[in-house]
Amino acid sequence: MCIRDRIYTDFLAYTEIARGLALLMGVELSLNFRQPLLAPNLQSFWQRWHITLTRWIFDYVQMPLARRYRSYFPRVIIVVCTFCLIGFWHGASWNFIVFGAFHGLLIVAWKPIGSILRKLFAVPEWYRKAFSRICLYVVLLFSAPMFYVVDVDRMLAVLAGMFSVGRPLDSLIYASGQLGVLFSLVGIAMLLVADILAERKNTEPMELAVDLRNIYRHSLVFMLVGLTLFFGNFQSEPFVYFQF
Repeated sequence: MCIRDRIYTDFLAYTEIARGLALLMGVELSLNFRQPLLAPNLQSFWQRWHITLTRWIFDYVQMPLARRYRSYFPRVIIVVCTFCLIGFWHGASWNFIVFGAFHGLLIVAWKPIGSILRKLFAVPEWYRKAFSRICLYVVLLFSAPMFYVVDVDRMLAVLAGMFSVGRPLDSLIYASGQLGVLFSLVGIAMLLVADILAERKNTEPMELAVDLRNIYRHSLVFMLVGLTLFFGNFQSEPFVYFQF
């Protein structure tokens, strides 16, 4: 599993558990994720990812500074520093600063580069959106080691290794068996469809699942239980995000 996906599923899981337990006591906590991996661009991703943190920093740090300095270059510096602060919030290490600066610079460059590409290449709207999403996934994959690997030298080695050619599917089949891979692909497809439908209906996947017909809801539960039995780790381990 990709490092970013592991952090996402881990963090999303325990925040949803916290929200569910709070609802049992009549308290509704803030939504912390809104289908971030379906975002059309990097700016939208950060509006959907770790919403409670990013919204607080944007409202109380970035926006007050942006109102004071209205020219272009000071605002660029403010955006980059804001993302460096988001990175530094996760830990006092250079890799988090690099992670924040990388995302901040790309946030600043995303729209100008997109405008230049639109002028150079006249392509259909669906093609442009698909290309934007592919660029987003590449950015997330490339920046994941910056967030997860604290040692800078090791982080650079991991980034260099990402450009090597391997055989991940053969390794996955060897580790899980053909049935396990097939079962996981079907389950992932069902979860992806649930996320896409929730995105279109502007709701949450869990709320969407409640409104599904019984056969679809029971099939989804069956797949989730099956995935847990096949690939679940039944040893006691702390949540990944607790270390940040």
